[in-house]
Amino acid sequence: MRRKIEMDEAKRAQQQQKEHEDTIKVQQEVIAAEEQRHQSELALRDLINQRDNDTKLIVAGMSQDGIVDPSSDESFDYEKDRQERLLKIQKLQDDMKKHKDNLKFNYDKLKKDSELKEKAIKVSKIKKTSNT
Repeated sequence: MRRKIEMDEAKRAQQQQKEHEDTIKVQQEVIAAEEQRHQSELALRDLINQRDNDTKLIVAGMSQDGIVDPSSDESFDYEKDRQERLLKIQKLQDDMKKHKDNLKFNYDKLKKDSELKEKAIKVSKIKKTSNT
């Protein structure tokens, strides 16, 4: 009986030790996950800052090349720019319609030509068969 009590106490001690180890392991995993999240957040912030800096450098370079951001130019006429762009779009649409009409005309012409050639071939076959 005494031996059984000692064995039960040993099992309980082992179980408590295992539970303690499991708790420590879970805590370590939580800490590692938190550290990884923090590192990812820092990397994201660094990437955002780097892109912002690159954008600022590009804008500064554009300003030096004489390219000005319209939003910073008070004399920029948005309505005029809009009208010019609309005219360009309309011209492109007109050109596309002409091109489409031209393609349709060529397609119809080729279709008629092929139909005429097929008829000519049929007629020549009929003549050949009637001559023999």
